[in-house]
Amino acid sequence: MLVLAAGTFGLLSVMCSSFFRRTSSSLVVSYLVIFPLALLFVALTRTDDLIARDFVSIAVLPPWCAAIWTVVAIVVIRRLLHPPDLGSEGKEVVDEQEEQRFAIGVVIDRNQFPDKLFAPAKRPDLMPDGTNPVLDKELRSEIFSQGTLMLRVVIQVSMLLSIPLMAWLLFYQPRLTGYYVGYVLTFNLLVGPVFAAGSITQERERKTINLLLTTLLQPAEIVLAKLLASLRVSTVLTLLLTEQLILAYLLVDVLRDRAWSFFIYMAIILVTCLVTSTVGMLCSALARRTSVAMVLNYFVLLVLFAGPVALARFLAGFTAISERKLALLSVLSPYSATLSVPLRIRGTFSSLDAGGDLVEGFALLPGVGLPVWAAFLILYPPICATLYGLTNLAFRYRWWKAGSVE
Repeated sequence: MLVLAAGTFGLLSVMCSSFFRRTSSSLVVSYLVIFPLALLFVALTRTDDLIARDFVSIAVLPPWCAAIWTVVAIVVIRRLLHPPDLGSEGKEVVDEQEEQRFAIGVVIDRNQFPDKLFAPAKRPDLMPDGTNPVLDKELRSEIFSQGTLMLRVVIQVSMLLSIPLMAWLLFYQPRLTGYYVGYVLTFNLLVGPVFAAGSITQERERKTINLLLTTLLQPAEIVLAKLLASLRVSTVLTLLLTEQLILAYLLVDVLRDRAWSFFIYMAIILVTCLVTSTVGMLCSALARRTSVAMVLNYFVLLVLFAGPVALARFLAGFTAISERKLALLSVLSPYSATLSVPLRIRGTFSSLDAGGDLVEGFALLPGVGLPVWAAFLILYPPICATLYGLTNLAFRYRWWKAGSVE
């Protein structure tokens, strides 16, 4: 299973790398393609039917993986033998109208809603006084500088995966609504770092960082503009998956009667978007290469989001610490916050509290008196403000170093 998974995921990543001009684009698309396959592998290994598991592992998966390897290898070889960007060093200018004409599936139109929320149209006139030029450039030009293929693939794959999850978790089993919100959080975890982790490192790789620092803009204005641009794109893409959540709360009676939980879920999603973008900006300010910033960003987010939950589960099996105390570790995880939202349906709780006792539908943390989701929403805004301050300090150091060289 490990060999099959490594070979399949690795070749799919190589294929994505052959289609995209940027490492960040191929990285996020490969994650989105591998994500459902990884869930399938996990589901196969956790089944209680040992005969079915061994049959699938020995007789079904090897030929299917071999077929995938063959198809992917043929596609990559053809891409390398006949590259579409031959002779232009992979930096040719993409014609948006030409790309939209031959695009398959969703097409991004700058002048239509909701596309203009994350990709506004190019400015036909001069910028008004007081406009931050870095923010205007990031929103109107940076995303489309290498085409719209990555954005279109991200939107189509995420929407395709959300359809069966919506039918099962929101309409068939509404008490599992928190798990669908967990899918939305996972999508932001995969997509958010792509737009934030490369915001400053790409300036270094293009050797335009010193030119940017010699402008009349203050370093704080540059950092804030890049943060707002990356946060806007990742948040809008993430909120596209909440349309199904809104639809469920409008059509499902048991969810409509608990409309207050919808606002808690949305607050958790928005705070998570802020966290992923803020952490990405700090990693981009500290690292010198986009690939290093991206890996560092994913590592920090996994430690923050999954580390506390894994540690609490590990300690619960080897120590005598009460589950209520171990629940304090889970306040840093948006997944624990989502699953701690009480949703009493058919006499049961849909929330899986992080180890604490359920008191009238709320898993109250010891010594705090708040549920996990409330502690999460209160704790992370000041943490994000601190991370933003550290990003400013790191960028100002770069600005000071560039000025001393001059």
